[in-house]
Amino acid sequence: TKIVQSLLFVARAENAQMMLQLEDVRLDQELQTIGQYYEASAQDAGIHLEISCPEGLSMQADRPVFQRAINNLVANALSHTPRGGRVTLLAELDNDNVQITIRDTGEGISPEHLPLVFNRFFRADPVRASATERIGLGLAITKSVVELHGGTIDVSSARGAGTSFIIRVPQSQAASVQPG
Repeated sequence: TKIVQSLLFVARAENAQMMLQLEDVRLDQELQTIGQYYEASAQDAGIHLEISCPEGLSMQADRPVFQRAINNLVANALSHTPRGGRVTLLAELDNDNVQITIRDTGEGISPEHLPLVFNRFFRADPVRASATERIGLGLAITKSVVELHGGTIDVSSARGAGTSFIIRVPQSQAASVQPG
């Protein structure tokens, strides 16, 4: 059921059949909420979880849909960061765009895998992924959510040095997310 629901979500998002319910979202509060949700897991794993966002920074977004994208990135960062590592959520205003960066000091992604990470069912390490019940849809969903909000997502990584996912979304973009 989870796989079917995830595939349906991605298909609807890619075909612009999903209507967003936009509202003002205070990113400082949302990132703190997400941080609190993952705090116990991070502590148990010996990972420092850090959040940085200017107070009052807000954007237009469909709150539950956008939370799903950020949650996917944070969960991935925590699962690929060893004990003693760090996961950082950083939000800032860059001109008229909100930029959200999820950075980890984890194992990183091999250069040959970087162009594939947003593909459905892609798993860089199928053996490890099957052991954790990962199906390879999280980053495809995240990309679809970001694009639905009129934004872009980029990834940079180096093996052994960590990974950064950078989301850029117009701060106010109600007209740009309506399906045409």
